[in-house]
Amino acid sequence: TTSGQFTLTQSAGNLVQAGSSGLFGGVNAPGGGRFKALFIGINYPRSKVELKGCVNDVHVMMNLLQSLQFDISERRVLVDDPSFPSRTGQPDRASIIDSLRWLVSGAKSGDNLFLHYSGHGAQTPD
Repeated sequence: TTSGQFTLTQSAGNLVQAGSSGLFGGVNAPGGGRFKALFIGINYPRSKVELKGCVNDVHVMMNLLQSLQFDISERRVLVDDPSFPSRTGQPDRASIIDSLRWLVSGAKSGDNLFLHYSGHGAQTPD
């Protein structure tokens, strides 16, 4: 944090500067577009590869975006904790693919699409 500004780093390496009045100075995407968000957090409970903080990462990221005045009402939240308050589904392969399609569906110039993933990473053949 410097001079009341925040800097968010996207996984692709793009930087977005945020002022103290909120990202882009308002609650909507710049240019009047929509803001859609997909949050995925997988702790793998009761498994040999269990993680402890991935669902909490989703909570933290959602709070951060809201504190920066992003309207994240158009969102999906896939977490493997059924008690998570705004959960919309289980983060299984089918739900993740469906939600990625939902995220990009109807996207237009000026829209902002946000993806947050916290969990293990691996590659498997289809």
